[in-house]
Amino acid sequence: MLTTRRRYKPGLPGAVPEAIVVHVVIAAATAGAWAGTALPVATPQPPPATADTVHRRPPVFGIVQSEPTSVTVHIYAEIPYDAYGVDLNYPTARTTSSGFTPPDYLGNFAATQSKLPSPGGDQYVVTRGFLEFDTGHLPPGATVMLAVVHMMAIYGGGGRDGTVYITETPWESPMTDANREANYDLVLSTSGTARTWQACDDIVVDTYMESDPLRTAYVNTSGLTKYGLIVGYDIDGSAPPDYGAEGAILYNGLDDPDRRPYLEITYSSDWHGRRRVKHQVPFVAHDMPVESR
Repeated sequence: MLTTRRRYKPGLPGAVPEAIVVHVVIAAATAGAWAGTALPVATPQPPPATADTVHRRPPVFGIVQSEPTSVTVHIYAEIPYDAYGVDLNYPTARTTSSGFTPPDYLGNFAATQSKLPSPGGDQYVVTRGFLEFDTGHLPPGATVMLAVVHMMAIYGGGGRDGTVYITETPWESPMTDANREANYDLVLSTSGTARTWQACDDIVVDTYMESDPLRTAYVNTSGLTKYGLIVGYDIDGSAPPDYGAEGAILYNGLDDPDRRPYLEITYSSDWHGRRRVKHQVPFVAHDMPVESR
């Protein structure tokens, strides 16, 4: 006796689901072999499969995963820096750095423009900030859905209604005298990527304030994600007309973690619901999600 499988193509008249097996019994070559024995009766076909019919495949190695999980994490900044240019000539202060904050400075960093009186005449100070976050610990397969920077200010404002922006700036860290100038210039040259942190006149001191959503594709899930901070008037090349600072002076949080800048990341990941399996994996006829085991 030989048992064969007949497969029906869906969509043809009279077709039935592929999983239905029709057993066909082939008689022996000679009728004598069946002498005195009743011929077997063909097994009736079951009713057509419904949406709840479960089809099975042979044992396989594979991944069974649950529905993706949305997770929000706060990633605190590595050492924040700023670099600044100081000169009696505003264009020179804007294009040539003079120094940077040391990495052990327990206090603040800034994104500001200032006009200050000095014995030699009015002096201009242009300061740009630098942030980096270790985003390389996000789980494999994570898809970043939202990225927002939170910072707390010591000072915010100015005589004009300016804005502090966050730029996608892959600056070189740690900051040194050797790379200070290149980093300072890079914030300005990447200002086309700027997203708003806060309008200067809207800044509330000693309160975490968040940026507009940042571009998620820029987040480096295998390493460091780096940003610059710059005042809008610096981008425009508009010198401060009055004495004082316009922009924001921010806590770096090195001496107080409760005031440290952080990057809020919301990501979608199926990693938590996945594991390797070796067994018959059921597949529901209408492709409903398969629960993890």
